[in-house]
Amino acid sequence: MVGFINLGSKLIKVISFSYYIDRQDETFLFIYGTLEVEAGIDLPFYQDNIIKIFMPSHVGTHFDAPAHQVEGARTVAEVDIGRCVGQAVLLDFSYKYGSNDLLISLSEIKKYDDKVNEGDIVVLNTGCYSHPEEFEYFGHLDTAAAEWLVMKKYHY
Repeated sequence: MVGFINLGSKLIKVISFSYYIDRQDETFLFIYGTLEVEAGIDLPFYQDNIIKIFMPSHVGTHFDAPAHQVEGARTVAEVDIGRCVGQAVLLDFSYKYGSNDLLISLSEIKKYDDKVNEGDIVVLNTGCYSHPEEFEYFGHLDTAAAEWLVMKKYHY
């Protein structure tokens, strides 16, 4: 979802990475299994109720901490959530989706060097969001490109 926020003299584009979960969707059921929603406790005094939701950890929008790929690295609990909000730059590699060349190389990522500033959040559009069930088409960075992003002090 895309929206805009007016900050007086500046109009900022906001992109939400929220993902609608449809428990009846065949792709959802195939990849993730079931999603369970349980009625919880009704707290009329507080005008509130509690609902229990049980779902696999990779359902919908999420991020993986370094520990997902690197043994001994930071876990989700150890990542500063503030690093997930802020000025971001969208780098478009969606043209690679569905091809035999899913590796994003150092030379390809360097093409965006003048668009990204230190501290910016870097979002890589690999096009895979349009078909999340097709894992074989997920784009990814080569080692040199990932190391370069770290050296430039970008968030990703």
